[in-house]
Amino acid sequence: MEPIQVIDSHTEGNPTRVILGGFPIPKNKTLLERVNYLKKKQDHLRKILNHEPRGNGMMCSVLVMPPMIRGCDYSLIIMEQDEYVPMCGHCIIGTATTLVYAKKIKQKKSPVTIKFHTLAGIVECKVYIKNGNVDYVSFINVESFLLNQNYKIKTKSYGKINVDVAFGGDYYAIVNADKLKIKLNLQNDQEIIKCANEISAEMLKKKFPHPKNKKINRCYMVQFISNKKINKKNSSKTTVVAPPGAIDRSPCGTGTSARVAQLFTKGKLKLNKKFHNEGPLGTKFIGKAISCKMENKILYIRPQISGRAYITGINQIILDKNDPIQNGFRVGSKGKL
Repeated sequence: MEPIQVIDSHTEGNPTRVILGGFPIPKNKTLLERVNYLKKKQDHLRKILNHEPRGNGMMCSVLVMPPMIRGCDYSLIIMEQDEYVPMCGHCIIGTATTLVYAKKIKQKKSPVTIKFHTLAGIVECKVYIKNGNVDYVSFINVESFLLNQNYKIKTKSYGKINVDVAFGGDYYAIVNADKLKIKLNLQNDQEIIKCANEISAEMLKKKFPHPKNKKINRCYMVQFISNKKINKKNSSKTTVVAPPGAIDRSPCGTGTSARVAQLFTKGKLKLNKKFHNEGPLGTKFIGKAISCKMENKILYIRPQISGRAYITGINQIILDKNDPIQNGFRVGSKGKL
């Protein structure tokens, strides 16, 4: 295997590994077909890039490809610890920052506009430059919406729980941590993960078909929220968990989009009003609903999310054929969902 060329970054604490060369790009005609090909034929590459010893428990990799549809600059395949996800907000911010850093974008005047083709749809980014460096990135996410309010589940350790099911590029079970008396800090990670895994297991028993894309139908991501500040400053604390136990270090871009959709639909956030979403490290994403429409009894919004990413390294990923754990490993992994 030839070396895979990557640039690493973190977006408000969560890592992104952008693949710029050395990775064999599938030749299938559609993005979904390419993802399915990677799942069946080349999934070991995702594990090599994301898992230890080359990656870590939160590493996400993004395969940057020439545009497959008109009107876009790049097509992306986003690879997480267990999944090929439709969209990932922190990855979008990290990828946009990396492409500007690597001088892959011809436009130089701030803000730099980049359009990405993802499984969830087209995502438009604006990269704001200050003193020659990326200051922050804003992106207009795919249509987001609140699908179910007060969806009832029963867990082994926490009893009956009401969750809101919202979509922001991926589905999230939004859970009020205050009602469960769960503290949202990294010192409480084991309880957060335990509760999230129980919630996710229950959510996976039912399909939640996307109204416009039936192939998106699983809700396994859990977003814990604390509402203590929401009435005063349009701010809230959040912790997102991707089972079997990965706590998002950032406030989560698609999770913030889902949260904005939830708040807007419930009348707790007005159009174009900023919402400050604080993650477990104290870093923030700023989200707002910039447009809305009612369609088939579902209120869709277009969220705009803003955040910062920072370059952490330039790397070549290599594979030693004599390495007994060459495809990587995970500690405590329960395998694919």
